[in-house]
Amino acid sequence: MVVWACAALMVGLPAALSRADHRPAIALARDWAPAVFILISYYASGALFVGPSASFEAWLARVDSRLTLLTGLARMPPALEELFEILYAGTFLVIPAGFAFLVASGFRDHADRYWTMVSISEYIAFGLLPWLPSRPPWLVENLDPNDSKGFRRAGLVWVRRTSHGANTFPSGHTAGSLTIALAVIPFAPVAGTVLIAVAIGIAIGCIAGRYHYAVDVLAGAAVALAVSGVAWVGWVA
Repeated sequence: MVVWACAALMVGLPAALSRADHRPAIALARDWAPAVFILISYYASGALFVGPSASFEAWLARVDSRLTLLTGLARMPPALEELFEILYAGTFLVIPAGFAFLVASGFRDHADRYWTMVSISEYIAFGLLPWLPSRPPWLVENLDPNDSKGFRRAGLVWVRRTSHGANTFPSGHTAGSLTIALAVIPFAPVAGTVLIAVAIGIAIGCIAGRYHYAVDVLAGAAVALAVSGVAWVGWVA
């Protein structure tokens, strides 16, 4: 029922907005509505999660166990750990922020291109959840917020209370944030460069915080590069 309600909203609302987008207020809502649709699609995909695939989840964990990178991340200074926690927690804010940079730089007319790129990357990540189901590392490892402090503790409390408790492969955090940066940088190079740094920080936060497996993050980056590459070819053609 939740999925059908979300689907009706995501189909009906854009159709209604498109019929009246000559009005300034409606055009403004149309420009920003995709950020809401992405959030809705995240929870809709979670409603389709009925349980993890034991073999797929074991493979993800096995790859993690072989990566020496994780050992290094576990030993990072507390200040860096807090920074990556903040970046991870603020991922959704990057979605409208990227579009705000475009508008501020005078490229509002590229709204459709921006939202198409970001939405496709996010929908690929969310859409594969029912077919490649797994639980996030923090849930599998039963990480207790009470064993941490500061933003780390807040991050674990946040995902327990607000996430759907399933792991997206590829990582939607990584795919979305990197696509945002790559969508912005051709038009606002300084802002795009900052967003690339933020996307890298989010990717590190995904792994270091045990919110995602390393393979999730690598796959998310691959999705972002593929989607951005196709969009770039279409744009210059």
